[in-house]
Order: sequence, then structure tokens, then C-alpha cells
Amino acid sequence: MQFVIPILQILIAFQCFIFLLYLLVDSRLSQVPNRVLAALLVTLGTHMLLNLVNQHLIVGLFPNISIGFGFFYGPLIFLYVLALSTRGFALQRVHAAHFVPGLVSSLLAIVFSIPSYYFAIGIFLSLFYIRIKKLPAYFLLSERAGPDPL
Repeated sequence: MQFVIPILQILIAFQCFIFLLYLLVDSRLSQVPNRVLAALLVTLGTHMLLNLVNQHLIVGLFPNISIGFGFFYGPLIFLYVLALSTRGFALQRVHAAHFVPGLVSSLLAIVFSIPSYYFAIGIFLSLFYIRIKKLPAYFLLSERAGPDPL
């Protein structure tokens, strides 16, 4: 049962990218609805691949920005339906406002995610390792952890 979700993620990503290849080969990609559909497929396929990598392959190494993808589906579906139902529809700068929540949530997920927090602490500790060894708190923590390997 534990292998069902990764297999579904691989299948969804594979189907998205196969359909995207079809759209790229098709000469009608220049039409606005097909471009919006291609963006939706790229978003869904990338979301599934990032979920697969973050949850099953490289756990905790990269910031989990999957929460931001949920905010992109609504505007893309809205623009796709709008492009299909409106004659002479063209994407304008006003439509970019729909993507602000997705961008903000992705940025916040990167800034406040636990892996990036540990990554920042790791960089800080590696840059100032010599100075930190002189702090009393380092000695208290290192005595509990065991002898210093260096």
C-alpha cells in the first residue's frame, strides 16, 4: 500500500508530460487556451515530481514548496475556461494578479520550511565553526553528544 502514492505520482507526471509533448507538436499551441492548458500540465507534472522527490526519494533535503502549487491550479483553470469561452481572449498583465497567492505561499514555504532552516543553520555553523567552539554553550552541547570527532 505504501507504494501506491509514488506510482500514482509517477503516472500523473508521465501523463502530463506526454500530453504536453502532444500540445507542443500540435500546430495549435499558438492558441491561447492551449498555452494555458500547457502551463497547467507543466504545473501539475512538476508538482507531482517535486512531491515524489521530497516525500520518497530525497526526504527533507529541499524546501517543500508543494503547498504553493495548490494556489496555481485555480487561476490556471479559470484562465483556461475564460480563454475557451471568450472570443479574442488575450492574456494581459491584469491576469498575473491571480498568481500572487501562489507565488507568496511558495516563497513563504521556502523561507519558513524546516529543511531550509536546518540548511541555513548548517551554513552558519560551518562558516563560524572555530568561533563557536569557544562558546560555553558549544561545550555543554558537545559533552552530551560525545567526543568531538575533529
